[in-house]
Amino acid sequence: MVTGEVLFQRVPLGGGTETRVVSLGVKQDVRPPRVTYVPDGRPVVIAHYATDRIGARVPAVGADPDVQVSWGPPSAWHTIAHVDASDADVGPTGTWMVSTVAQSTTAGAFPVRIWHWGSRGFASPHTIGALARGSNGSVGQAQPTTTVALDVDLAGRLHAAWPLTQPSCGGRLCIVYRRTDRNGFGAPIVYPVGQATGDTVERFAVAANSGGSGWLVWDDLSDRVRAVPLVTPPRGSRVGSRRIGRRRVTVPDFYGCVPSGGVFVHRLKVDGRRGAQILSVRFFFDAGQPARTDRRPPYRISFTLPFAPGSRHVASAIVRYRLPGSRKVRKARVGRTFVMC
Repeated sequence: MVTGEVLFQRVPLGGGTETRVVSLGVKQDVRPPRVTYVPDGRPVVIAHYATDRIGARVPAVGADPDVQVSWGPPSAWHTIAHVDASDADVGPTGTWMVSTVAQSTTAGAFPVRIWHWGSRGFASPHTIGALARGSNGSVGQAQPTTTVALDVDLAGRLHAAWPLTQPSCGGRLCIVYRRTDRNGFGAPIVYPVGQATGDTVERFAVAANSGGSGWLVWDDLSDRVRAVPLVTPPRGSRVGSRRIGRRRVTVPDFYGCVPSGGVFVHRLKVDGRRGAQILSVRFFFDAGQPARTDRRPPYRISFTLPFAPGSRHVASAIVRYRLPGSRKVRKARVGRTFVMC
């Protein structure tokens, strides 16, 4: 375990030199402390002050942050247990943090959670994804799970991103990106960014402007700084899963990418054996591919897709069904984003 003292110093931008330094305690891992601020202007320092435990410290309201006593006693951490990697930012909607759950508590999966700063520190996590979606739930060893990124743009939208390892993304290194809109977090967009064994994502950042466009930027440890533009989720991609009666219908996430001219298996996953009677599933895409209908489980149809490499599309399905005891035919629409390569 690597420890180190957490220090805070404010550097004036208007001239002069600040020589005062405040000690905030000792961190318990190799990750560097991070600093952001709360809406009233006070700085927030975030560090792993104990194993798998993040702490945040702020000075008292109206106090001088360059004075030790302003930060309270050494125990004055606002803490979150079982947390691994994290990043934080502030915007019109407040101060936010993104984090992963520590591996020791998740049996190989690393859920990504969003936290919002309240009266008692960061609270109310919202799960927005998982760093492992492979069949064995393991993220492997090629890509560490200590990398997440968060940006809050000037319009108040949250932009979160994190890497997926090659075993979890069809043999490619991928980045998952999600952003909020009026209804919360939208559908994930998956960027396949590498295929070589040595590809990594390190020193990772999201930068978005007030219009929602911007960049994902990272260092791959091969003397290269790489970047890809942020992409708005295509229309219709938000809802990948719906409950119909006592059953749930889902178009699964599509990790990796589909070669142009290659075969894409469009399928619907149905959970539960009792409840709604599924009459048919109409599979289609957002870019002119002819729709096809399947009336028998397991509800899957193969398509050959001519879409251009690098383009992103939505695979949608309309489910026609009846609820028990009703003759009325109802419809539910679900869809997911995927990328061509």
